[in-house]
Amino acid sequence: MRHLLAAMSMLMTVALIACGPKPKTPSPAVEPPTAMTGVAPSHLTVTASTSGAELRWQTNQPANRVLSGYNIYLAREDGEFEKITSSPYPGDLDPGYEFETYRATGLDNGVRYRFRVSTVYPNAAELFCEDTVETIPRPQGWIRLNSSFSKEDAGFSFARLQAVSTDDLTNDIYLTVIDAKAHLASPQRIDVVLRRTQFYPVSAQSADNFDESPPPIGDGKDVIPIRTGSRLYLKTQDGCYALVQIDRIDVKGKSVELSFVYQTRPNTFTF
Repeated sequence: MRHLLAAMSMLMTVALIACGPKPKTPSPAVEPPTAMTGVAPSHLTVTASTSGAELRWQTNQPANRVLSGYNIYLAREDGEFEKITSSPYPGDLDPGYEFETYRATGLDNGVRYRFRVSTVYPNAAELFCEDTVETIPRPQGWIRLNSSFSKEDAGFSFARLQAVSTDDLTNDIYLTVIDAKAHLASPQRIDVVLRRTQFYPVSAQSADNFDESPPPIGDGKDVIPIRTGSRLYLKTQDGCYALVQIDRIDVKGKSVELSFVYQTRPNTFTF
């Protein structure tokens, strides 16, 4: 009997244990969220314009990456970099996200500027592009010259960036027709008191990238024949270079239309 009671007690204990709450299984360890790995922009380039510059860079970001934007830094000549964006620049209006552009305005022509760009993330991380680029803003525009000493638009002053008469003391260029062919000429050919301009033809080898072309060597010509589509360099008496392209010639009407890029920084061959 005693053995029977002991066995029944043991069975009841086992049943209670089986019907009781099951022990909790430990949950797998949850890894803390990893910090977002940022990517810096790259392939920064700059193109000069009149009193400005346009930056372009590769974002290196996927389409769904959330950014705060980009910071733009500028240094004047050899000065320190300063941020010119009061808040992160969100990017241009182009729907493409592979590249972004930024236009800097209000710059001084003839002054060398350096630029840097960084990507800014929501966690305030700022990653800088390795590239630092520099440029010199310079005027560019369009000129019409008339081969007539009596007209006010017969010449053009690059220093003043305006049309002038041929015998104006600030004139740098005028049109003349020799043997039924159009030529550009230095005002000093008319009178020694007028300004001297030197002309240099552009070779086909240097026509693609003018920023990397070497400056002309030696004395240029004081008169040079031109044809539609041709390009040439000129150097003013101030030592400033201009790149000129002939857009249209009217020999009978004795007029020429040309576009130009003028570097106001003396002895600087950068366009």
